[in-house]
Parts: sequence; C-alpha cells; structure tokens
Amino acid sequence: MNESMLLIGGSGQVKGSVKGLGIALKNISVELDGVLKDKNWSDGAPFNTLSLIVRYGEVDTKEISVGRISKKYSELEASIQTSLELLRLSAKDGSLEELVRRYSLLVINEVSKKYGLQEIYA
Repeated sequence: MNESMLLIGGSGQVKGSVKGLGIALKNISVELDGVLKDKNWSDGAPFNTLSLIVRYGEVDTKEISVGRISKKYSELEASIQTSLELLRLSAKDGSLEELVRRYSLLVINEVSKKYGLQEIYA
C-alpha cells in the first residue's frame, strides 16, 4: 500500500506568503502519514485519505472544519484556520514545522472523534 493516508496543503485567505511553508507542510505530511500508517489509523474508516488544508487569514481561530467524503477518491476533506502573522512568526523563530504538526494533530484527532478512530499523539 503506497497510497498516502494524509495529504496536507495550505490555502491563503489573505494576500501574503510564508517563507518555508510549502516545505513544512510536505515534511509534516510525510512524517504524520508514516505515524498514521504504523498505527493503521484509517482501518474501519469510511475513507482512505485525509486531505487537510491549513487555511491562513487574519485571525488564528484554530477553527476546525470536517467536510464530506469524496466517494470517488475515498478522501475526507478537513481544514484548520490560523493567521498569516502566526505562520510568519513561527517561520522566523524556527518553529513552523512544530506549529504545522500541532495543528495537524488537532484536526486528525477531531476526525478520530467523529469517526471513532484511534487518537494520535505523535
């Protein structure tokens, strides 16, 4: 099974960018995908892949949204809201990957609760 269980991307809701965000999203996606596979996280779930979007705008609300499952791709869409400023500050002080990891785990565990899956503490 070579298919990813977790795909993480970013989406800006305001104008601006964060240096290193793409690399951080990719690194944490690969890291947590390995953790989820090791724990057989999605066994019994009605989807194979969690597509997680880190949305960044004006405010860091940490609001989590769990969307619908794409039957065609067996993919669940979910997102979390943060601020462009927080991402930039984290990039500046070297903690961007840790922030992405923390927020990703918040979403993964919200999905776990909704679908009766094992919570992940990576």
